[in-house]
Amino acid sequence: MAKHKITDFFKDAHASSSQSTIIDQDNSDETLSLVSENGTSDQASNSSSATKISVHRSRHFKSVWLQEFPWLKYNKEKGVMYCEFCSKAGDVAGKTDFIKGTDHFKKETIKKHGDSLKHKNARDCIIARSAPKQTPLARAVAHACEKTAEKDFEEMKIKFNVAYMMAREELPFTKYAAQILLMKKNGMDISKTYDNDNDTACAEIIGCIAEEFKAQTLNEAAKATYISIITDCGTDVSGKTGQGQYTAVHHHMEHLSVSSKNSDISGRAKHIVQQMENLMFVAFCHFLHDLFGEISKLSLTLQKNSLILPQAVAAIKTCIMTVNNFKEVPLRNGKLQEFYKKINVEEMQTGTQRASQMAKRRKTSHTRCIAFQNIQLKDFDAQEEFMENLNDHIRRTVEATVGELERRFEVMLSSEKEGRTGCPDIIQCFSVFCHDSWPDDLVTYGEEEIDTLTKWYKTILLKNGCEVEAIQAEWRQLKFLVKGQFADLSYSSLWETVISKEPYCTDFGNVLHLIHIMLILPISAAQCERGFSAQNRIKSQVRSSLHISTLEDLIRISSEGPSLELFNPEPSVKRWFNSKRKRRPQYKGWPGGTYILGVSDTDSEPDL
Repeated sequence: MAKHKITDFFKDAHASSSQSTIIDQDNSDETLSLVSENGTSDQASNSSSATKISVHRSRHFKSVWLQEFPWLKYNKEKGVMYCEFCSKAGDVAGKTDFIKGTDHFKKETIKKHGDSLKHKNARDCIIARSAPKQTPLARAVAHACEKTAEKDFEEMKIKFNVAYMMAREELPFTKYAAQILLMKKNGMDISKTYDNDNDTACAEIIGCIAEEFKAQTLNEAAKATYISIITDCGTDVSGKTGQGQYTAVHHHMEHLSVSSKNSDISGRAKHIVQQMENLMFVAFCHFLHDLFGEISKLSLTLQKNSLILPQAVAAIKTCIMTVNNFKEVPLRNGKLQEFYKKINVEEMQTGTQRASQMAKRRKTSHTRCIAFQNIQLKDFDAQEEFMENLNDHIRRTVEATVGELERRFEVMLSSEKEGRTGCPDIIQCFSVFCHDSWPDDLVTYGEEEIDTLTKWYKTILLKNGCEVEAIQAEWRQLKFLVKGQFADLSYSSLWETVISKEPYCTDFGNVLHLIHIMLILPISAAQCERGFSAQNRIKSQVRSSLHISTLEDLIRISSEGPSLELFNPEPSVKRWFNSKRKRRPQYKGWPGGTYILGVSDTDSEPDL
């Protein structure tokens, strides 16, 4: 039972009831009554009703609340807590003690304020001011823009594929609209962008693709240590010849010889008919077929973009040896050999033996006719030396052909150290890197050639950081390494391994400069000729108004672009969206806004 002093009985009852007892508890808000230990109320002044004394407890701010409620702040000087959001956005938060601060430190009060609608509105307002993209509306708009951008990107990939196909196949721009319409008809969801100017749009897309190819080429050239440039001094002028059947040509000439009113044309036609009915003429045509077939193989080999020096030299030597052998025997399973079998000419080891046997046979036989494609070939007694004359023509043709091949490829075939111009035969010196032809004794092999190459390219080597004094020492080590470990590798595989793998590319870094130069040597001008051919095909009479830049883009794609299956439109589409070419006629952005990929929608269209 609580103890009371004598003076307590003389105090005012109202004052006693309002006295507070300070209790340091945080989570209790009830009003306590003073009760006796046995549960009965004390009687005062003989009153029949129990006097209740309310006790209010004093509360303190807990620092853990700052972590639990990030928006809550505490001012130690004033001893009040307040809401960061509501204090900054009072016009939105309305009337609440958390704007200026409150000392009513109750966790339930803090939770109630955090769940209130006004507090949430103030929070969204402050977030929108400080980070506009983090608001729910901004996130929803950004998400919608991302979806639109993805759809636009996939749609542009389709259009870029169509435009690339047209440039690769050298089709006119007017076919672009029909291709897009076909895509729509087949069920593809493609917007109507560029429907009003399909020709211009196709040209712009092709220009963007060509720019991407050009950028890739420049990037590769910038990374390369050495590059080679090949130019063609002139364009070969050649006529177009139609190849038809031998019989059709013969009948046409017969018709001209009879029906032509021009005596000159009629006379020439009669002469051609006589020649086409001559046995030796037909046989010589079969020989030419074999000869051109071998030269055609050489030509196709030299036209490969991946051609390297040893392959070119081997192809040239093979062609020369094969053609030289035509003077003795016809090509095995060739057209001339088949023709001999048709006319029952026995094959001998030499042309002289064949001619002698034919002469003996003709002395005992009469004039006979041999049919070739239903044309009667005349074999007169005056042509007793048929085989001898034929072989004489073959010999002279072979010698002229071989002489021209040797003159044309003199730099690659010459075994002399000095060329016609008095300069070292650099191309021949590079043959020391062909490990297939290395001798067994490698001690001093190739040293003279390496010295010649080092002196010839000294300026370029020093410019690229090569230590020319160390080339010979590295060459000696490289020879024995290749002979011992990489002798079974092909030419391309060998140098690819040495150049790209460690520690070889570091240990032989100086001598590899010469190998880099050798690998980029331009062997053929076929790529230049392809460019001229593409230009003649693209800029035809019906497309004579093409702009120079557009023509250049079309030639670049036609001659250098990958196949349609290997073409990846994504880099070109990204370039399109990040360039001033981008146009979206049906898109209206927010005022002052930008497209999702960072390109302004107000960019002006370039002139084509």
